[in-house]
Amino acid sequence: MARKETPDVLGEVLAGVSETPAATLPPAATPPPRRQRSARAPKETADKAEPAPVAVAPRGWDYLVVSFSEYRGWRPRFINGQEVRNWMHAPLIHDYLAQLGEDGWEMAGAGGGKAMYGASDYYQAFFKRPKR
Repeated sequence: MARKETPDVLGEVLAGVSETPAATLPPAATPPPRRQRSARAPKETADKAEPAPVAVAPRGWDYLVVSFSEYRGWRPRFINGQEVRNWMHAPLIHDYLAQLGEDGWEMAGAGGGKAMYGASDYYQAFFKRPKR
């Protein structure tokens, strides 16, 4: 059975080449114009709930990179590249993560496999919180 040859339409579009002349292409569809809202104030009703507060975007983020090493459990060893003093006595990972959450830090990501700061800090967690 012979394979049916099909044109490489995606390749032509990405390369900016088209076998179809522009004059034979259908006109591009234009979206309908948006309706304008009236300037009238909405009617207030007694059973209408109060509008939800609008979330204000933070002015920026503070970031925290924590690298963990294993010593009788996984413990934070480096915080933003600085080695934690007496890290072998630092809280275990689950206690440390709970503490960061209480301080307003949100985990933005995690990684592992390559040491960032020390020879054995193979696991990192990345945190963010709104600037204060």
